[in-house]
Amino acid sequence: MAFDGANEDGCREDDFLALQEVTKGEPPDSCFQSRGDELKQIGLRYSGNATPGPEHADGSQSIAAEIEYEGEQFQILVVWGKPKPSYKLDVLSTLDFYSSWIARKPTVVLGDFNLDPKIRGAGSDFFVVNGRLNELGLFSACHMHLNVHHGYETHPTLLFNWGKGPRAACFHCDFVYLPQRWLGRVQSVTVEPVFGLHEFSDHRPVTVELK
Repeated sequence: MAFDGANEDGCREDDFLALQEVTKGEPPDSCFQSRGDELKQIGLRYSGNATPGPEHADGSQSIAAEIEYEGEQFQILVVWGKPKPSYKLDVLSTLDFYSSWIARKPTVVLGDFNLDPKIRGAGSDFFVVNGRLNELGLFSACHMHLNVHHGYETHPTLLFNWGKGPRAACFHCDFVYLPQRWLGRVQSVTVEPVFGLHEFSDHRPVTVELK
C-alpha cells in the first residue's frame, strides 16, 4: 500500500495519491476533488472503495474520505494549508474540526502544510501543528522512518524560487502522517527529485510504502 502527496498530476500509480493545484472540473473515476479556484483545487486519487467524509468549509482546503482497501478500513484526510489567518491557524482549524472523526478509525493525514521549522519568523508554528498531530496519535512517516529531526532534513519537498539566486530556498513542508501503530509497517519513504512529466513543479512528491 503506497501513499503519495504531489503537486499536479504526474500519472503516478500509487494506491493513494493526494494532488494539489489540479485543474478545475469533473473529477475522474476513483478521485475526489475539492472546490476552489481554477488552479486551486486539491484531489485524492484512491484504490478500493471510498465514501466522502465530513466537509470543513471554514478551514484549509481539505478532503476527507473513508476507505476500504484489501480488507482494511481506514480514513484519509488531505490538507492544503492556506495563509489566512496564518498557515498555522488554518491547519489547526482543520485538525480541530476533524479531531473526533480522526479518533474513529486509523487515519492518514497528508498534504502541503506550508510549514517548516526553517521558515524565518514562523519556525515555531510548525512545531505547534506537529504537536497537535502527535496528540491525535499521528506522526510523520518520513521523519520517523528515516530517523531525522524536523528542520534537519536533507530531502526538501519544496524548492522555493528555485534558480533565482539568493532568493532560492529549500523547505520540507509536504507530509504524510500515519497512526503510531502503523509506523512499523513502513517499508520505504522517498522524496523524489523530479515529478514525472511535470518537472517545472516546485514541489517534490513524498511516497510512503507500507506492508
